[in-house]
Amino acid sequence: MRRGSRNSTGTGGDRLRRGPHQGGGFPAGRRRRMFRGGDLRLVVLEIIQQAPVHGYEIIKALEESVGGDYRPSPGTIYPILNQLEDLGYTGVREDAGRKEYSITAEGTDFLHQNQSLLDDIHQRLSAQKQMQKAQSSDEIQRALENVQTAIRLKLIADEVPPEEIRRIADLLDRTALAIERGDAE
Repeated sequence: MRRGSRNSTGTGGDRLRRGPHQGGGFPAGRRRRMFRGGDLRLVVLEIIQQAPVHGYEIIKALEESVGGDYRPSPGTIYPILNQLEDLGYTGVREDAGRKEYSITAEGTDFLHQNQSLLDDIHQRLSAQKQMQKAQSSDEIQRALENVQTAIRLKLIADEVPPEEIRRIADLLDRTALAIERGDAE
């Protein structure tokens, strides 16, 4: 079976998925989780702390906070909202037939107690947003594809001696290091 093809049952054969909403190039079933256990609850409570909001406004705010690569479903957000209410961290009032959530004093205390965790979450989200932005850069994508194609053609067309493979790998390593240091020219 070819890599990336489906088996006869139509399941389990995908090795890599493409696109930000299908796994972003991670092996099938191994997409990185945007939030760790309990993180989403803290972020939702923090959004509510800023101003009373409806559930769909929370979904929109979460999507914007990670650069559009993640949009939680109502089936993810509403159980969290119910849990926050049950814990006494939010209050709820009806507003034109929709629930509007606001933070309570207990919720504010909970956020303050977990500020270092929130800072860590924001740092990870910021890094994720930057990575998404970099991956969506057309110029960088084009350049990466050019490098991959050049290497593939070189390896297919010629009998490449091991020392030349090492030189190519060294060049790629030096380039990566220069980019990381910010001195790529």
